[in-house]
Amino acid sequence: MKLGLVVGDTKPRSRTLKCAIDVCKLIDLSAPHVIVDIVDIGEELFSRNSPVVKSVIMEIQDCNLVMFASPTINSSYSGILKLLLDQFPPRSLEGVVAIPVMVGGDASHGIDPDFLLKPILVEMGATCPARGLHLVESTNLRSSLSGWLNASRVLLSSVPTHERVAS
Repeated sequence: MKLGLVVGDTKPRSRTLKCAIDVCKLIDLSAPHVIVDIVDIGEELFSRNSPVVKSVIMEIQDCNLVMFASPTINSSYSGILKLLLDQFPPRSLEGVVAIPVMVGGDASHGIDPDFLLKPILVEMGATCPARGLHLVESTNLRSSLSGWLNASRVLLSSVPTHERVAS
């Protein structure tokens, strides 16, 4: 399985990135094959025909399972993640299994990954078989994840492990 991670935090090497990498390791017991820390794309993110952005999109499309992670900002996902997602061609995530992940300061935003991020990923063609994951920054990651992992492991076990050919 080729595991990808897309992080939409405005801070380089953020807590959101660290949490998301830890989640990937707990799901797959390895580090992600593709890590896109969107902030590293820089000004290229604002160019509609950027070869850098096109290359990033192709890398993401080539993954079997992609975690899209964002901090919770004003009860939503980040604008930097939206900037990247807006540049994907229509239905370009078909064949990709996606996990929406949001990291916040408290549990009051627990529905945000499913209510805000998952619909966009599904509209882009991704399959989201498991509930979205909301992580509270101040909690122990393993204990926070145990319930989600138990419920999601069976659903995620059906992710194809063969090489994907991006369309």
